[in-house]
Amino acid sequence: MNKSVIALSIILLALWTQPASAREDDFYLGESRNSGGFNVFIGKKSLDSSWDPVQGQMEIGLKFDYKRKDWPVSIAFDVLASNDSQVDISTSPGIEFTGSTFERNIGARFDSQVTDSLNIFAGGGISFIRASFKSSESGIMISDAESAVGNWFEAGLRLTTDNLSAGIDIIQSSGNMSLYGKSVNAGGLHFGLLFGLKW
Repeated sequence: MNKSVIALSIILLALWTQPASAREDDFYLGESRNSGGFNVFIGKKSLDSSWDPVQGQMEIGLKFDYKRKDWPVSIAFDVLASNDSQVDISTSPGIEFTGSTFERNIGARFDSQVTDSLNIFAGGGISFIRASFKSSESGIMISDAESAVGNWFEAGLRLTTDNLSAGIDIIQSSGNMSLYGKSVNAGGLHFGLLFGLKW
């Protein structure tokens, strides 16, 4: 994983470091050389069976990207938060389980304008994940939380106008950690809708 972090850092540094003449020419004839986007993600995250009974979590997030005109890809920075609570009624009194994750994903995103109104994209990078799992019975709560560094990959499509966009996004993330002394993957399969702005 250290090699992945170093490799991504070199790529981002290479993208950011431009000749002085290019930096001075950020705007030409009043037109920005830069582009970017901001999207709200609303969907669901599916974790593996080790998260039972809270492996299906509702999720909301914010997704950002920034690209200079002479860059082949955009810098991507996304935050995603998921949560679910379920009560196991097979015991008396019932046990309430709560699971949650928070991902900060940084990397690169490539997009292609297929038609005037259809855009497809793909991306990937490093995922910094924080996760927690709680159980509560008769007012007594037991909880554990941990962090991990993993990876993420995505693909999706957007319908676009001059400044607005809407679409679908599929993300696969991973991040292994130990909760309650058991190894779990806090990443998962994310599927959701995107609504946003672009410039």
